[in-house]
Amino acid sequence: MIDIIDAVFIDRDGTMGGDCSVIYPGEFKLYPFAEKAIKLLKNSNIKVFAFTNQPGISRGESTSLEFEKELLEFGFEKAYICPHTHEEQCSCRKPSPKLLFKASNEYNIDLKKCVVIGDRWSDMLEGDSAGTKKY
Repeated sequence: MIDIIDAVFIDRDGTMGGDCSVIYPGEFKLYPFAEKAIKLLKNSNIKVFAFTNQPGISRGESTSLEFEKELLEFGFEKAYICPHTHEEQCSCRKPSPKLLFKASNEYNIDLKKCVVIGDRWSDMLEGDSAGTKKY
């Protein structure tokens, strides 16, 4: 039996491109396979979202708009971004599932039919808390 997937959430830094450090918009490069993977998913009628923690936004080092613009240019349907530092103890920073719940409400998607792809424990915990598949 083939599972039907409604959406895929892909972490930014270290997963779709860049490395484990934060690289700000304009300097960030996708891995060679990432753009093709995004297109293949979209051609299969699967929504593709970016989700990322970007504390440099709250420190004034970049803006949410700059991150969103770049991620949309890469082909994502929408970017879900937490702009807060860990010290701010917000409710949207990974591993909180709040960003995934927001996407579920905005797009009427069943998170049990979604996949989270990430490279850190916080990505996997967020997906687990929301009931998604994880890779």
